[in-house]
Amino acid sequence: MSQNSTTVCHIASGDLWAGAEVQVFHLLNGLAQSGKLRPCAVLLNRGKLADRLEQLSIETLVVEEQLHSIWTIRARVRDFIQKQQVSILHSHRYKENIIASSIATAKPLKALVQTVHGIPEPQAGLKKAKMSVYQQLNRAVSRAKFSAIVAVSKEIEAKLAKLYPVEIVHAIHNGIDIPDTCSAEEKSAARKDFGLSNDDFVFTAVGRMVPVKGFDVLLSAVAKLPTDNKIKLLLAGDGPELQLLKELSDSLKLTCVSFLGYQSDIRKVFAAADALVMSSHHEGIPLTLLEAMALELPTVATAVGGIVEVVEHELNALLVSDNDPAALAAAIQRLRSDEALCKRLGAEARTRVSREFSIDKIVNQYEILYGSLVPNT
Repeated sequence: MSQNSTTVCHIASGDLWAGAEVQVFHLLNGLAQSGKLRPCAVLLNRGKLADRLEQLSIETLVVEEQLHSIWTIRARVRDFIQKQQVSILHSHRYKENIIASSIATAKPLKALVQTVHGIPEPQAGLKKAKMSVYQQLNRAVSRAKFSAIVAVSKEIEAKLAKLYPVEIVHAIHNGIDIPDTCSAEEKSAARKDFGLSNDDFVFTAVGRMVPVKGFDVLLSAVAKLPTDNKIKLLLAGDGPELQLLKELSDSLKLTCVSFLGYQSDIRKVFAAADALVMSSHHEGIPLTLLEAMALELPTVATAVGGIVEVVEHELNALLVSDNDPAALAAAIQRLRSDEALCKRLGAEARTRVSREFSIDKIVNQYEILYGSLVPNT
């Protein structure tokens, strides 16, 4: 990297280790490895993302949003931007977009970019009113201050093109590092740790326990599966709906479901599984899906949002209608009864994600975008 490299700063919440934060990590790591740009970061919470970036020696400012006023946060971000000589500030989510817009004139900033990772989840009551205010403010500052708005899927891009000038709206998919597949020994050890037998048919679902993930539909589908002791569901994740889902599982008398809670090592969960199931009502480009595909896990998923941009029915996954427990159950049972189908779907899935969703490809697309906004980048 030359001393004159353009500096790009990403500003993100950093409170969770979920889709947006994981993608920020992959992107910053990829930019650092590429060497064409100098990446740095501002995070509003200390968490796993901050720790991972600091391990990579990527310059990172953490300003705990719970401990500081918005004015203090703004001032510290502005000072960091000036100290690091940032040319491009790239934000994620509403609050970060608003903070970025408030320092748009700070030198040496030349361009603001934001990524839209998904469609806002439905809210009710006071939360709905608060979200409406955030959305209106976000749209106003985005139109006025941002040079580029990036959607992670073509579906989201089409929605954004109705809200903003089409020339500033772009689509760049999420991407991942392509890992080695799991060895037989790794799979056996993972099953042992989760109390599973090698002859169990294990499927997993991973994500935050929130309504948009449709885990209630998944549990209803499980209730329609044959009642034997060899079908197991590993449900990994935490969130506000967790207790309700446990109660639903109990009411359906599902003894095959294990609620794992938050899992820091998702690879281990995938190693223990024969298949991934996604019952979401909407998704952007889910990293969970990309990661499972890279490990050759066959997938059953709802044909919603960006999922249909990642997989094709019968080629590298089985797709079903949204909110259809019977169809979900039938697809799961089909995988269980057809080992050859599982192997074919898994192999095709890895080929697809390696070709189209590698982080190297996505980093290159962002480098091209940054270069179009700041010449000589």
